[in-house]
Formats: sequence, C-alpha cells, structure tokens
Amino acid sequence: MFLLALTVAASLAGAPPQETNAPTVVLRADHVHTGTGAVHSPGMVKVRAGRIVDVGASLNTDGASVLELKGHLSAGMVALGDQTLLGEQGVDTTRFVLGEAETRLGFDPRQPAMQRLAQEGVTTVVLTPPSHSLVAGRGLIAKTGTGRVLANGQAMHVAFDAEMFVDRADPMEGQDFGGGFFFFFGPNGAVNPNGYKSSYSGAAEVLEENVQDPNSPVSKIAGGEVTAWLRSSDRAESARAIAFAKRHKVQGTLEAGPRIGDLAAEVKASGLGVALTMFRETDPHFATQSALALTRAGVPYGFCLSAKEQPVASLRMAAALCRRAGLTADQSWRALTSGAAQAVGLEKQVGALRQGLDADLVLWDGQPGELTSRVLQVWVDGQKVSAR
Repeated sequence: MFLLALTVAASLAGAPPQETNAPTVVLRADHVHTGTGAVHSPGMVKVRAGRIVDVGASLNTDGASVLELKGHLSAGMVALGDQTLLGEQGVDTTRFVLGEAETRLGFDPRQPAMQRLAQEGVTTVVLTPPSHSLVAGRGLIAKTGTGRVLANGQAMHVAFDAEMFVDRADPMEGQDFGGGFFFFFGPNGAVNPNGYKSSYSGAAEVLEENVQDPNSPVSKIAGGEVTAWLRSSDRAESARAIAFAKRHKVQGTLEAGPRIGDLAAEVKASGLGVALTMFRETDPHFATQSALALTRAGVPYGFCLSAKEQPVASLRMAAALCRRAGLTADQSWRALTSGAAQAVGLEKQVGALRQGLDADLVLWDGQPGELTSRVLQVWVDGQKVSAR
C-alpha cells in the first residue's frame, strides 16, 4: 500500500516540514547500513522533524517512540537523469535555447511512476527535461514519497550530444521532413528562423553567445552561480562537455555514456559528477569498466533511470554488474546512494544515514545491494510512504 502525503505547498518546499514540537522517533533494526562504511548490528536511527538526529548501535530513547524493525535499514536510493516523468511540458520545437524554462512548473508528483519509485526504495529522483534543445532549461530533483522539490536541485540542462540535431517538424509549416535534415536546417551550420543550427560548431557558437551574455539565464552557469547538467553520449561529446566546463568553471553533473571511463582523469580535474546512462545488460563491459575507472579516480557517480520505460530494479542491476566487474559491495551501493547524491551536489542532504541529513530510510528483508532483497517499508522526510 502506498501512503502518499502530498500538498501543493509541500511539493514546492525546499526543506522537510519543520514542527516546533515535533515528536522524536527511534527506528531500531537488526542491521543499520549508514552508507559511510559502518554497519550497526543491531542499530538505531533517531529522527525528528524529517531529519536524522543521530545514528548508532545504542542511542538514548528517553522521550522517543521506538519502532522495532526486522531487517536491514539503509538510506533511500538516488536515481539520476530520468527523462520520462515530465511529459512534454519542457519541449518547444520553435526554440533552440530555453534558458528560462523551469520544468518544475509542469511536474506532477502524484503520477503513478513516482509512487512505484518509492515502493522500490528510490526516495530521490533527478528529473531532466525531455527536450532536444541545446539548452532545455532547468530540471528538478524531487522526493518520491512526499513530492517535495529540492530547492537546490534545479540545474541548467545543456546538450552536447547529437540528440539536438534530430529531425523534427517545421513549426512554421507543421510538416515533418523525415530524413530531409538539411532540407530544413540548411547545410554548414545555417540557421533557420527558429534559431536551430545544424552543426556542432554552430551550436557551440550559440552556446558561447548565451554564456557570455549577462542578460541570458544561461550565463549563470559560468562560475557556478547555477549548476549545470551537461548531456553527452559518446566519448567525443563528453570531451567537449568537459572542456566547456573547465573553460567556464561550470559546476554540476556530466551525463555520459559507457566510455566515460577513458576520460576519468579529465572528469576528476573538472570537478564534475557523473550520471552514467542506462546499462545494456547484454553488453555491459565498457560501462562497468567506466564505473571502476571513475571509482579509482575518486569521481562521484550514479546511474540514470527511465522510470516509465525500464523497471526500477535496473538501477540495482547496474550496481550488481559493477560489483561483478570488480567493485566492492560498499562501492556499488554508494553509486546508488551517497555517490549519486554527491554527483548532483546533494551529499549534505540525502544519500546516507548521518546526522543532519533528510530522514529518507528503506527497510529491506536482506542486504540492500542484493538483487534478491525486497523493500519492506520506506520513509521519506521522516514520513512512512510505503509498506508491505
């Protein structure tokens, strides 16, 4: 049963609801996996007003309600880069740069896919605009159980991949030219009235113009005033995105394909986190080797998810494949929790069981990283949102 606690105010709030006289609750479980390397068996987590107050093997329970739990208690998982949960609200085929667009305005936290994420142990999800534009505006990060949008999770989305050059309808004629790409866009980077350009060099020129224009919302990513989500696919696209980030001192996350491990040192030098695109279970070699390379380089990373197209279990499958390739159990679990949080700059808010972080907790019937383990209960911001 899914217990959805949602109001419009809560969905747009930037912090867990605070109560002056909020009760204290202690969850005592057979095993508490902190996500920081320690496992308390048994262990306790103290929660008040949506935040974790303390974690340990034995805590003072005076004045607190105590919940006795059978199983393994961990932090909730963090899913990165989902493009399927925002519908088409962020798509505008008439414009190449949508720097002022905010996808949170079209976000419906009550959709069933958000409920399924919570039921499977995902408590935080990074949503990216489903757009082929060069700059698709600002995405959002939301809690799956409460619908709360995190105030510091609205990165500017910039494309460095070929998706921005796919064929699309002419907004002036309402016609789809199919394979006639250059018939519509023109050769050699020509520009049509809606501002699209048909080459990387043309797109790069438009991007540089916007970054250097103080009146453009895109300029705020230079120097890190606003974080960025840099979308790439192959190695060359990732290299261009990294060079752009270094040139303009951009802070944020690089969405990258299975060969990003070849550039692990460059990513580390840029300071970007990484969102690894969905693994191909039939041929995960390069993706898993990239995870190993990023781990060795000390680059924080997590896994992307398409919640409406693939099962949530694919996140844990990706971590399991990385473990088979050589990661330790702790390392692969961090990619689903604290590593993913750090990759999007939320390590001080979610991703681990630590004092001061949001009380996003998942109770499992087995080890959290095992594919055979099932989710028994889920709490988001201290509220129980799912129970079996």
